Amino acid sequence: MGVKIQSIGSYRPKQSPEDALEHKKSLEGESEWEEWINFVAGNLPIAYSSSYQETAMNLASHAIADCLEKSRTPADQIDLIIHLCNIPDHLLGEATKIQRLIGATHAASYQIKNTACAGVLAAFLQASIFINSGIYEKVLVVCVSNLALNARKIMDIQDAHLEDLATATLFSKCEGQSGFINFHSETKSEWERISYLLPLDHSKTGGLRGNGDLNKFHDVLAQGSAKTMKQALEKASLQSKDISWLITLNAREEFLDLWRQGIGIEESRHLHTFHEVENCSFSSIPYTLMRSVEQNKLQHKDKVLFFAQGSGLHLISLVWEW
Repeated sequence: MGVKIQSIGSYRPKQSPEDALEHKKSLEGESEWEEWINFVAGNLPIAYSSSYQETAMNLASHAIADCLEKSRTPADQIDLIIHLCNIPDHLLGEATKIQRLIGATHAASYQIKNTACAGVLAAFLQASIFINSGIYEKVLVVCVSNLALNARKIMDIQDAHLEDLATATLFSKCEGQSGFINFHSETKSEWERISYLLPLDHSKTGGLRGNGDLNKFHDVLAQGSAKTMKQALEKASLQSKDISWLITLNAREEFLDLWRQGIGIEESRHLHTFHEVENCSFSSIPYTLMRSVEQNKLQHKDKVLFFAQGSGLHLISLVWEW
């Protein structure tokens, strides 16, 4: 028995940074905002964030509807919902509320927290294990990345390149041996101090500024990511040359370069959607998968190496056969 990704849905909010900043300007007055809005409009591509009235639950419901429509799957056939959200509407029970909202009357549900952007691969792994074990047949992984709106509230935007995006990925049982092969995961608590190298500067035209030793920051992340991916490959008895595609978290160009160079995979085999949706946290990988399927890039039996890191502290790499 194998595991397949049956369908992937998404929802991309339509509000731009200028809209969000104008809204905050109207609430707090015009002082200091004109310079900031001009800075954003003049130096960053248009990114999309949720409106101030749009909830995480709303983002999730749109993505789920798209996913289930693509696979023609009734919500009451879902066995488990795994939910991830950067900033949930509710302190507790949001996965349960999503379950009720979509009518998944027979599903269990829970939320993964504290893994940041790497959480999506933890969810992929858990979905695979549940299905391979025979416990469940259909597992829905829901990702709501809503950092952009909240980052813009504090003007933490300059280098973050954030977008809001929701995705829903339906995993199901299938014949054959496709799906999860192996993985490697590490949590680097000793790296917590690297965040001190990137202090927040909330000045008028500030944002996330690299005021520390960026060379050290890059070296640490490059070494850790390469080690994690290589260990996942070793556990799967594979080498970089056996991998058809590398699919990573969307991140700044220098990180994308570091990740593929660290594992020895050329740019043509590295799939990401940074130039389309920028950094949308744990929705990045499902969205890239969705676009790759639409473009017929992924073929049966392709070996895919996934990698994501969360806040620099959590690193997960997953090897998958399509």
